[in-house]
Amino acid sequence: MKYTPFDGVSLSDPTMYYTIVGNLVYLTITLPNIAYVVHVVSQFVVSPTIIHSTTILCTLRYVRGTQFQSLFFPSSSSLELCVYFDANCAHDLTEQETRYCFSFLQ
Repeated sequence: MKYTPFDGVSLSDPTMYYTIVGNLVYLTITLPNIAYVVHVVSQFVVSPTIIHSTTILCTLRYVRGTQFQSLFFPSSSSLELCVYFDANCAHDLTEQETRYCFSFLQ
């Protein structure tokens, strides 16, 4: 979805929004798959709306539902994880796109 600063009704007290977005930014270190959505909602910390907070709630539900899903690499494994990023800054500043590619080398 495309979000704009004018979507929905502004939050009366955006303090919780700031806190959750800040925590999600920190969480992107270990969960790079939520980096794009966190990047989008963090653009609206100045004037968040109900639509933006709903997106954050969906992201929190996703994180809660996937918290026990992970990859385990023992130290004796010969696999090497390679990650490639392709960031594409579009003409519209609210629509920036990042692509990830993960591959395992042996």
